[in-house]
Amino acid sequence: MTLLFVLAASVTPNSGAAEPGAAIPDEIYGKIAGTVVDGATGEPLPGVNVFIDGTTQGAATNADGEYVILRVRPGTYAVKATFIGFATSIVEGIVVVVDQTSRVDFSLREEVFEGEEVVVTAEREIVEMDRTTTTAVVDADQLQALPLTGINDAINLQAGVVDGRFRGGRSGEVSYLVNGVPINNAYNNQAAFEIEQNMVSNLQVISGVFNAEYGQAQSGVVNIVTKDVPDEWSGNVLAYAGTLVSNRKMEFVNRTSGPGTNLSIADFESREYTISEITPLHNLSDLQFSFGGPLLRDRLGVQLTARRLVDKGHLVGRELFMPADSSEGLTTGRDPESWEIESTGDGDFVSMNTNERVSVNLGLNGRLTRTLQLEYNLFWQ
Repeated sequence: MTLLFVLAASVTPNSGAAEPGAAIPDEIYGKIAGTVVDGATGEPLPGVNVFIDGTTQGAATNADGEYVILRVRPGTYAVKATFIGFATSIVEGIVVVVDQTSRVDFSLREEVFEGEEVVVTAEREIVEMDRTTTTAVVDADQLQALPLTGINDAINLQAGVVDGRFRGGRSGEVSYLVNGVPINNAYNNQAAFEIEQNMVSNLQVISGVFNAEYGQAQSGVVNIVTKDVPDEWSGNVLAYAGTLVSNRKMEFVNRTSGPGTNLSIADFESREYTISEITPLHNLSDLQFSFGGPLLRDRLGVQLTARRLVDKGHLVGRELFMPADSSEGLTTGRDPESWEIESTGDGDFVSMNTNERVSVNLGLNGRLTRTLQLEYNLFWQ
């Protein structure tokens, strides 16, 4: 069993603007930007407060009515704009993805007295004009909807990726990041372990012309952002099991006598078995678990996700001979009828491509002050 640990703890500003020395890498964030204008005249409005509803992240518009909210974690948000003398406007359904800009523009109507909020439902742009890289982003909802057995399946579905190789490059030429931390194995430069799909909030696959912020990559970049701590306690459990069923027959050597040291060729015969006869009933089992919520309201939260996967595979062998078994007469030219063969195996059918994996991800999110936030992630596989 292989034990792999990735620990990351850092402090970052909780405000909309990034500060020099912020420890959490920018690769795990997106940003929100746009303009605010007067709905009657079309003139830009300076000094408008624009913020993400329910958070302390926000910004004020400049003289040209432009604003930028930096370091926003991937997710779906509502953005609110408030200005004295104008009705408050809210745009809902703003989807923020990793390393990209979500544009939200406001057109405020003038009001003498305070009125009701104007709620607008946003639509995501089909063509992103500011994107300069070949990038595909898959969110948590898409990962759950797709028929996948792991995150590698989602990566291989993207254009230009075949079996972990990007555009004909080698598998060791890809940089893998989890929450901005490289997880490449120093031995072969491939991913040291696989992040389970129920742990992922955003999966970004860059297959060409990536930015200078990404290093140690020649073919592509896989940027994974794990799920954030939920605002309320919630959890889910997913479990399924299965087996292989087929009427196809496979030919195996069958021993007609018990294990022994002086067996002859007459003690063995050829016999056909169906897959259903030689594979266990519990050939495949998968258990996924996710649970989290706030420990201290607005101060500390925890998120725990885990998965246990057991796949016995479709390749089957038979344990008739052990490594220490020997034979006499096979290489000396003796008559095959006089060969003496040692066969001490128990004769059981065994899987030849078993995949068993247990993965755990523990995330802690603490707000030390209004402007400082602590994030801690532990991965075990």
